Amino acid sequence: MARYLLRRFIAFCLILFTISLLSFWLMRFLPGDPIVKHLGTSYTTENARQFAHQVGLDQGFFAQYFTWLGHTLTGDFGYSWNVSPNTSISEILSKTLPPTIEIALLSQ
Repeated sequence: MARYLLRRFIAFCLILFTISLLSFWLMRFLPGDPIVKHLGTSYTTENARQFAHQVGLDQGFFAQYFTWLGHTLTGDFGYSWNVSPNTSISEILSKTLPPTIEIALLSQ
């Protein structure tokens, strides 16, 4: 029984890892450039280079992925660049998750 549970746990971890890797990879295909969106009218090549370095967008794919994964596993989801600029995603989740859970529970 213990071996079965261990195998299931390992398979679960591999599935989660694969889903997170695919999700991170697919995000690269979304339209728009986060650097252009963030800098807006103050966009210059030098500003873009500095911002990319500041947020790690100048690193390779796997370096970005493992940095993101490490932050995510510790509860640091970063900042929103779309919903409301410079707002912590944790703040957004803390405001939107309780009503979402309530609606999901009431719909049963």
